[in-house]
Amino acid sequence: MSEDPVTRRAKAAASETIGKLIGDDDAIRKGRSEKRAAKPKTNKTSQKQE
Repeated sequence: MSEDPVTRRAKAAASETIGKLIGDDDAIRKGRSEKRAAKPKTNKTSQKQE
């Protein structure tokens, strides 16, 4: 079952934060890439203008 983008982004942020606390650069990179992947692909500004 796939998770909603908000949950994925929250988990990625937690992973990034834990990586920062323990000094794990790989965990930081993984958390940041997961956050980017979970970000919605829509542009809210464009939708408001239409």
